Amino acid sequence: MRKLSGILAASIAILMSGNAAGAGPHLGKWKLNVAKSKVESWSPKSQVRTYEDWGRDLLHVTLEGTDSQDKPTFGEFVARWDGRFYPYVIRGSQTANTIALKRAGAGGDFEFTVKSDGKVAYTGTYTLSADRKSFTLTFKMNPQGEPSSTVLVFEKE
Repeated sequence: MRKLSGILAASIAILMSGNAAGAGPHLGKWKLNVAKSKVESWSPKSQVRTYEDWGRDLLHVTLEGTDSQDKPTFGEFVARWDGRFYPYVIRGSQTANTIALKRAGAGGDFEFTVKSDGKVAYTGTYTLSADRKSFTLTFKMNPQGEPSSTVLVFEKE
């Protein structure tokens, strides 16, 4: 764990040497609304996501909640919108995870791809509502690498 923390700290230091700033409407704290979501067996039972602009086009994201078996979950990453893969720390994970973000049109929407040990684990899109009070995460692939129909709805806190 200490080695992973060191790698994350070094990665953040390298990332902070970039340039262009990139704030967006997705910033803030968002809570999963399970009742409005279309979930599968692997979907979280609860989750709060916090999106922060760290400047220089860096997005810092934390995810806290409970998984489908009521176990606490935590994830964190710092990434740019350039489609390259950045470290993604997931508590309890036995694999090395990375995430890539790529803007998808205007309005704060983006695509994401998560890899575990270098292999694509899941993909999807983030779509912000017109009133900017909610967003959906639509998964194209689930963590088992199969097609997914999961749509998670988050509301601004």
